[in-house]
Amino acid sequence: MIVLPPDKYHEVDLDQVPFDTYFAKAVLVGHLTGKVYTNSIERPTTFYILHPYGLSLLVGDPNEEFEQHLIEYMFGKRTTHSSYEWMQVHPDHWNNRIKTLLGSRLVPPQEPYDRRNIELHHRVNFSFHEDRFREYIRNKKRPLPAGFRIVDIGSDLFDSIEGTVIPKSFWDNSGDFLRRGIGFCIIKDEDIVAWSYTAWVHGDLIEIGIETDARYRNRGFAELVSIRFIEHCLDNDLTPVWSCRLENTGSYNLALKLGFEEIRRMPFYKLSLNEKI
Repeated sequence: MIVLPPDKYHEVDLDQVPFDTYFAKAVLVGHLTGKVYTNSIERPTTFYILHPYGLSLLVGDPNEEFEQHLIEYMFGKRTTHSSYEWMQVHPDHWNNRIKTLLGSRLVPPQEPYDRRNIELHHRVNFSFHEDRFREYIRNKKRPLPAGFRIVDIGSDLFDSIEGTVIPKSFWDNSGDFLRRGIGFCIIKDEDIVAWSYTAWVHGDLIEIGIETDARYRNRGFAELVSIRFIEHCLDNDLTPVWSCRLENTGSYNLALKLGFEEIRRMPFYKLSLNEKI
């Protein structure tokens, strides 16, 4: 796997990929700094696009040398994954090759996680129905509890939000985020309770990133801050985009509540942390 220089990113064509590739496109268009690996600088036919959050996309033609490097990479032998990495592939024959190459080391989601294996999850794409969203908030939207308020994410909050799914993981800096995106936080006193924000944007499509602080989960805050984000999209002629792991039942069910409909699910590979094998 050879690092493709950014001035050659135009060689990567994602137009024929039938699922949501916005995280990969964010890297290719320079909305943030990621990496692209390929099989050849002179004649690239296979690409591995890595978003710094830990999402990756493998596209192109299988070839024996690249496959060997890929398997070593997936198990952390060529690089140390700083955290879990989640990979999608296209076209579908990559899924068949991965099954063959991994054999018994490709397993369903397990608890506890065994880093000697690669887990097979599923990623879901949704379409948005404004009428369903408006019906839901008209009939079932709950008020924000007393003592809580929703505020915009400015540069100070951009740097202050700590968690797993946070703006700093999707943007190089607050300036780029504020120039291209938007975000909202629920605040209580000095606590940042929950947040929703632009994970990536392409034209009028804007994908939501969302998380709730562990101390405030299961109290409806994710729903309220998501509603604020979607309302902003509709007020500004933007289309909200939602994707998540099928196994993330909280995110999946919240999407259905808020007017999204599942349209597609794909294999989603959880790559190992560094493993000496």
